Amino acid sequence: MKILQLVFCLLLAGVTGLHAEALVKPLPNPDLSKLAPEVAKQLREARVQFDKDKINLESEVLGAGYAELGALYFRAGLFDVADVAFYNANQLAPTDARWFYLRGVLANTQKRPADARANFEAALALDQDYLPIRYRLADTLIELGDLDAAHKLLDAGLAQRNDIAALPAMLGRLELRQKRYAEAITHLQAALSIEPQANGLYKDLADAYTAQGNVQAAKDAQGKVGVTPPSLADPLVAGIFGSGTPTSPPVQGTPLQQARQLMARRYFADARDKVAEVLKAQPDDVEALALAARLDALMQLNDDARRRRARCSCSRTAQARI
Repeated sequence: MKILQLVFCLLLAGVTGLHAEALVKPLPNPDLSKLAPEVAKQLREARVQFDKDKINLESEVLGAGYAELGALYFRAGLFDVADVAFYNANQLAPTDARWFYLRGVLANTQKRPADARANFEAALALDQDYLPIRYRLADTLIELGDLDAAHKLLDAGLAQRNDIAALPAMLGRLELRQKRYAEAITHLQAALSIEPQANGLYKDLADAYTAQGNVQAAKDAQGKVGVTPPSLADPLVAGIFGSGTPTSPPVQGTPLQQARQLMARRYFADARDKVAEVLKAQPDDVEALALAARLDALMQLNDDARRRRARCSCSRTAQARI
């Protein structure tokens, strides 16, 4: 009887594995020769381990495995391979909002805003509570020019959460574009009352006052302009990037050149400090502002990476015990 039960279990596992394989695309084995040796080594080892383990994993767990591997490829800049990995995660767990969300983040990285919108909308339909989904969808809608849809989305978000500065900040900036200056001022002030250290918002506030003809208020706001944006915790996307903050390597050139070198090596905080030096001297430096915006996004992704890796590690340990 025990032998028959074992055979049945093996057959069932095989059927499950075949069903899962039918849902996914083949995951390419990319050329790793241009990557840093330690990064290439990590990817090779992770891929070998994944290919060994995936035969015995159920669909949802296998989907999480694809997502974890996709995060490694994303971190290495291998976006096309990461795209397939996240697609497979989505196929294996189609009711899990996380994988739609990560596909949207990747689509934005690849400058595919229409695909990003579709994935963010699918994620939001499954999860109304994870605020970064709504935030990134609104940002994508603004990029696509659908300002009214973005405004409606942010309004709904504020009805749910009025304690996160990023929402009224984005709404205020959007209203500034829509020439709804009084509303923009209200929302920007609300964001600053929630997060006073987000002094980058004073530039938008000054612009709104200027548009209203309030010269003194604009001057007062301009005097407080800094470079710190409002924060938004996004632990899920943070898991795409590895954590750890070793001493930064030596760099050369102008502060912006140094910032790019540090960013390329993923020393985001140090790179952001270099950009801040430039903006302190020249607040309107377009190149520095663009680089600062990119670094702010990357640092946001990087904040809670350990948490995701810990969850994955606990999941593997639990399965091993079972």
